[in-house]
Amino acid sequence: MSNAGLFAATLNIPAEHPRLWFTSPAELSQARTWYASNPTNPANDDYLGMAFQSLMTQDPSGCQQAIQPALDIQIDTSQVSSDSARWYGETALLIYDWCYDQFSTAQRNEFTQNWNTWQQALNDKPWGGTLMESNNYYWGYLRNGLEWGITSFGDNAMAQGFIDHALDERFQYGMVEQWAPYFGKGGVPGEGTQYGRYMLGYGVVPLITAQSLGFDTYSATNFYRENMFYLIYSSLPKKTPAPSGTGCNATYWYLFPFNDDEQFFNCFPETAKSTSYGNLVSSYIRSWPQSTVAAYAQQWLNTIEPNISPWIAALTPTATPLNFDNLPLDYYAAGTGFTYLRNHWQNDSTVVNLQLGVSGNVGHNHLDAGSFQIWQNGQWLSRETTSYTEHILDWGGGPSTLDAANGVGHNVVLFQGRGQQFWSPIRADQVVLPTPPSLLHDEGADGLPEVTRVHHHPDFFFAAADLSPIYRARGNRDPCRYDWPYADSAVREFIYLRDLNVLVILDRLRASGDSLTYADGSACTFTQFDPANPALNSNQVSKTFLLHFLNQPQVNNNQVTGSVGNEKLIMTTLLPTNPSYNIFHEGGSIGQYRLELDDIGEAESYFLNVLQFGDNTMQALDIQLTNTPSSFEIAIDSNHTLSLQKGMNSSAGSVSINNVTTIFTECPQGIHVTDQGLQWSSPECIIFANGFEQ
Repeated sequence: MSNAGLFAATLNIPAEHPRLWFTSPAELSQARTWYASNPTNPANDDYLGMAFQSLMTQDPSGCQQAIQPALDIQIDTSQVSSDSARWYGETALLIYDWCYDQFSTAQRNEFTQNWNTWQQALNDKPWGGTLMESNNYYWGYLRNGLEWGITSFGDNAMAQGFIDHALDERFQYGMVEQWAPYFGKGGVPGEGTQYGRYMLGYGVVPLITAQSLGFDTYSATNFYRENMFYLIYSSLPKKTPAPSGTGCNATYWYLFPFNDDEQFFNCFPETAKSTSYGNLVSSYIRSWPQSTVAAYAQQWLNTIEPNISPWIAALTPTATPLNFDNLPLDYYAAGTGFTYLRNHWQNDSTVVNLQLGVSGNVGHNHLDAGSFQIWQNGQWLSRETTSYTEHILDWGGGPSTLDAANGVGHNVVLFQGRGQQFWSPIRADQVVLPTPPSLLHDEGADGLPEVTRVHHHPDFFFAAADLSPIYRARGNRDPCRYDWPYADSAVREFIYLRDLNVLVILDRLRASGDSLTYADGSACTFTQFDPANPALNSNQVSKTFLLHFLNQPQVNNNQVTGSVGNEKLIMTTLLPTNPSYNIFHEGGSIGQYRLELDDIGEAESYFLNVLQFGDNTMQALDIQLTNTPSSFEIAIDSNHTLSLQKGMNSSAGSVSINNVTTIFTECPQGIHVTDQGLQWSSPECIIFANGFEQ
C-alpha cells in the first residue's frame, strides 16, 4: 500500500510514558481521580486490567504480573491474515506503554524486535490492505501500527515509519480520501453489525491518542459524526427477544443486522451493548463534549447502557442528553444506500430498514442489495436470515442448501433463484474511488446499485434504486463462470405511508435470454457454462419476490399474514394478479420461514406488494388497483392513493394523503450531519452547471 505525495505525520509525542490514551499528566491525574471513586478488580487472567490498575494506583505489582504475559503474546503473520494481531495486539501494546518503566532493558529490546518484525509483515499484507478500508484486519493493523509507533517513538528507529503508514496511508489516504466520501458516506461500518464494530472499536485508542497529540482524526472526515446517527437509527428502540431456538430466554439490545454476524444468535455479547460501541460513543463525547452530537451520544449511552472499558470511562465527560424525538423520523446513508424509517420515536414504534445499495471494500459481505427488514414494538415482523457461514434451503425448496449470505437469505428479488452477484472493484470502470487500484479479482459484478430517488416527507418516505448492474457480471473476463445470465433490469421502489403504517414495494423487472448464448458457448471465453443451469428465453425466466417470517405465515388468496407475539404483518399482492406463493422452512440452526412469490411468462413484469404493520387486532385494508395504459393507480384507503408510472425505469409518480398530492422528487434528497445535528435538505432537485446553481 502506497501513495505518492503522502505527507509525514507529525505528532507531539511526549518523552514520558504513558502515551497511549493518557497523553499528558493532566489526563492521568483526571483518570486517577475518577478511579478513586470507580476502582476495578481485574480477574486473574485480565493482564491489561492489571496494568490499568497499576497505572491508576501507582502500585507496580499489577504491572509486574502483566509484563511477562505481554511478552508471551505471539503474533502469527504466516497466514493470509492475522487474527492474533487484532485479538491480542492492543493488549500487549497498552501493557508495554502503561508499564513501560517496569520493563527491563532486555525486555524492551525483545518486545521491540518482535513488534518491528510483526508490524512490518502486517502492513505488507494484501488482505486487510488497499481496497479493504472497512475490513476488520485493516483496522487491527492500523491500530497496532499507530500504537506501536507512538509508544516506541524515541527508542525505535522504525517508529516514525509505523506512524506514517498508519496515519498517512491507512487513515488519511485510505479512510479519509478513498473510502469515507464514497461507501462511508452516512457513517455505516461496512462489514456489518459484528465485524463492522471492530472497524469502529479498534480505532478508539489510537485515533483519540493521535488527536490529543496534534492530528485531528475525528474531524478529518464526517464519517464519525454520521456514524453516531447511524447507530441511533439502526439500534432497535427497545430490547427484543433473541432468535428462537438459541436458548436465550430474555430480551436483548440489537441493531438491524447485515453482513456476516456469527454472534447474532448468542445471548452474550449483546450486539448493541458491545464494548466496541460503548468505547466508540464515549469517544464521540470526549471529542465534541459541547456539541449536539455529544448530547445524542449521551442519550444513546443512557438508553443502551453498553459495556465501556474503564480507561475509556475515566476520561469521558458526561454530556447533557437530548431526546431522539428531536430528530427526523428518517435517516439515509448515501454511501451504502441504507435507510431507516419509523412512524414515531416511542419504543413501540415501527422501524423499517431499506438496504438500497451495498457496503464496499469489505471481507464479510452478503448479497443483499435491495433487501429490507421490519421491526415493531419489540418483535421482528421480517428480517434477513442472519448468518455467518450457515446454510439454508435453496430457492424453490431445494433439495440442495446454499450459504445464507446469498440472496435467498434476504428480502430481495431473485432471477432464476439468484439475486445480486458478488461485487469487487476489479476494473477501472467499476472503481468509484478517484485513483483506480490494480486488478485484484475476476468475479466482480458489472457495477453498483444506484439510488436514483429519495424523498423524505413528514407524512411519507419514497425511494427508488436501480439494482441492475449488480445482478450481472457481463463484463467479467470469464462471464460463463461468474455471470448469472437471467436478469436484465431490476428497479425497486419503496413508499412508506407513515400514518397508515404501510409499506408499498414496486419491483420493475426485465429478464434476459443471455443464458442461450452462454449455453451454446458463443459468449464464453475461458470456462463453459455449467450444463446444470437452464438455457432460457427471457419469458421463461422465473422471478421471485422473497419475504421472511419468524413464524409460519398464513395465505388467503392474495394476502399473506404473519404474526409474532402481539404484532402482525399483512401483505397484499396486487401484481401479479393471481399470485403463486410457496412457503418453505429454511432449515438448519438459523432458518426462518421464507415466502417465495413467483412470476413467469413475460420478459418484463412487475411485483406490486402492500405491507401493513399493526397489532393482532389489525384488519386487512381493502386496497384497489386500477391499471391504466401508463400508470398504476392504487387506492390504499379513501384518504391515501398512489399514482406510479409504468415502465422499467423509475420516474414521476405521486402520493395523495387527505386530498393533498405530492409529486415524488426525481433525485436523491440530501441529508447533512454537523456538530449541531442532522438535517434534511429540500427535496427539490438542484441542477448545477459549471459550478453554479441553475
